Amino acid sequence: MSDDEFDFDDAALGELDAIETALQSGLALPPRSLVNKPGLVQRDLFGGTVIQQERPPPKAGPSRAGQGRAGGTGAGSGGDGVTQAKTKQVKEWDRSSFAKHGWSKRGAAEAKAKAQGKRPKGKGRAYGSDEDDWDEDNVLDDDDDEGDGDEFLIDTSYDPKAPILPIKWDPDREAARTFVYPVQPDKPMRVYQYNIVSRALFENTLVSLPTGLGKTFIAAVVMLNFYRWYPRGKVLFLAPTRPLVTQQIKACHYIAGIPQNDCIELTGGTPAKLRSVGWLTKRVIYSTPQTVERDLAKGRLDPRDVTCIVVDEAHRASGDYSYCGVVRYMMCRNPHFRVLALTATPGSRGEAVQEVIDNLHIGRIEVRADDSLDIRQYVHKKSFDLCVLPLGPQLGALRDKWAGLMKQYIQPLYASRLLWSQDAVMLSPFAVQQAYQKINQLPGGRKDNGKFFPMIKTLAMMARAMEYLVVQSVTSFLSIVKDVEGAGSKNLVNSSGFREVLRDTDALRSRAGYVGHPKMEKLRSMCIEHFTNAQHERDEYTGERRETRVMIFCNFRAVVEEIVECLNTQRPLIKATPFVGQASSKGSKGKSQKEQLETIRKFKRGDYNVLVATSIGEEGLDIGEIDLIVCYEANKSPIRMLQRVGRTGRARDGHIIVLMAEGREEKNWDRANDAYNDVQNALTSNKTFELYVDGERLLPADVKPQCEKVEIKALPLDLDKLTMT
Repeated sequence: MSDDEFDFDDAALGELDAIETALQSGLALPPRSLVNKPGLVQRDLFGGTVIQQERPPPKAGPSRAGQGRAGGTGAGSGGDGVTQAKTKQVKEWDRSSFAKHGWSKRGAAEAKAKAQGKRPKGKGRAYGSDEDDWDEDNVLDDDDDEGDGDEFLIDTSYDPKAPILPIKWDPDREAARTFVYPVQPDKPMRVYQYNIVSRALFENTLVSLPTGLGKTFIAAVVMLNFYRWYPRGKVLFLAPTRPLVTQQIKACHYIAGIPQNDCIELTGGTPAKLRSVGWLTKRVIYSTPQTVERDLAKGRLDPRDVTCIVVDEAHRASGDYSYCGVVRYMMCRNPHFRVLALTATPGSRGEAVQEVIDNLHIGRIEVRADDSLDIRQYVHKKSFDLCVLPLGPQLGALRDKWAGLMKQYIQPLYASRLLWSQDAVMLSPFAVQQAYQKINQLPGGRKDNGKFFPMIKTLAMMARAMEYLVVQSVTSFLSIVKDVEGAGSKNLVNSSGFREVLRDTDALRSRAGYVGHPKMEKLRSMCIEHFTNAQHERDEYTGERRETRVMIFCNFRAVVEEIVECLNTQRPLIKATPFVGQASSKGSKGKSQKEQLETIRKFKRGDYNVLVATSIGEEGLDIGEIDLIVCYEANKSPIRMLQRVGRTGRARDGHIIVLMAEGREEKNWDRANDAYNDVQNALTSNKTFELYVDGERLLPADVKPQCEKVEIKALPLDLDKLTMT
């Protein structure tokens, strides 16, 4: 150490930072440090002695300096400008968790309720997620069991009371003297990424970063070092969809340069017997959580081989999603592995974040918000426009007629307290479905109130039709009306009012220049204006005409296809294509993984300049730079709204437009916006998150890796060789 260097007490600096932050933000001052002298005791308001809880001893790590601030003992921004979560390390993993719940907490709860002679809560749902269900394109069960044999390569039975076996594979002590950090001469190192990596290597970490700020880079660096340190261990990268898995293979390969011969993609599209070979012969596996869950259960993957698991889109780790079952099983068979969980949106509120922590065995939180000092220079501006559209006289009259038909079902249900509102326009299909459960609370229960069941069934379809009419499209409204005609009450279907609605709808759709909804007409005019203006824009560096892209989000696949058809009337200025999930729906065929990837490739290349997507386009996919995002509806889920907003503003400033129908959506916007802000602030709220204290460092205590910055030049990637067919 030179004469002009000084040693500082990091703990004292941390206390000073906490006091400064509290004074600046108006928060309560942190508690003073305890003075450990005989006769000095802390007393409560009534004079009683306050017993101080023992803090767990610090765990060995690469460097514990400053962890009090980085780990977060106060919410908001710390003295070093890093956004903090308020945490305490108090939890220990229950080794009997898998024995209690198995792969499914819901299934275990239902079985327990059945054994006790009770009805499961909800519609087959004894245990549920905190988050809203994902609309139409929820993730497929990624293993259909085709071709499955009864091969059990690994004994899947276990005794939860048996002693924990030691780690199976010892580290390479020579390799573990360093941790490799990739650098590039033309790109300055981002300090926040380095800081997160240096901590995530030694603790199970939840990383919450705004979209586009390099979560995949952090994952690739952690994977590279576990690949180096444990030459016989396996590293898993889990992502919720197959296209996302394929995308992450490319990104990680060119960041970390792990030899392609050691890597493989194993998803539900890979035959089961070939997956067994892949698990045995490869060291870095990219997969979906459904596939890993299935293969652990079948004994194709030895849990003791795994040394590191990266969990992408970690906010899904709630309820019965496969991430939860995988970690629960791994912890009962092999607790010696690192978890790195990545998300831009950890939860809609503090309780949802805590559930992710609980399910993934998280011992540390690294969070950055848009205003965090260490990422501010990398965050691009995003501007919002809210566009409220009236339905117009024709659709308004149709809405009122349909609402009149709904009244005959709403009134008796409302009078019996099975509905919370009589407003036919605002009534959601979900609220109607809830009436099924409320029948149990009526005198006589289900047995004496059977007359309400057909009312609820018909009203649920009518509420769905109203939602389509007001928010989505006349064509989709007519589709649901036809369903009501086929399955609804005969008195309703044969009524003059119902026939009049059918006639009015047909007349509206047959008019010259018909467009399915005022939103659709506005959307088309906005896209025309955007691309017309873009023809005159030039790149500030090259002087060439700047390419621009637009992405449109819509909840329903049928409306997606209607939007594409509407926009493509303006070719070649507008070249739109749908981007939907793999599952087929009524009158609509899904896209295979190959078709999805080809759509993204053509969009990035410029064959298309508008991508109209359902929820499949929200999470993580690299679809190139988007200048304009249009949300066709004001989505009720703040998590999904944040995901959609994150598709723009990555490489340059972006713009978001939200289309809202006057009345129904307009009234809900303020609540949705408040929830959106809650999501962004969930990790920095006043809630104290309880973290696990029993996470292992994994490397021996005497091994302290030093950073080695290396320029990595990866060999070309052949994706076909990474897919076992």
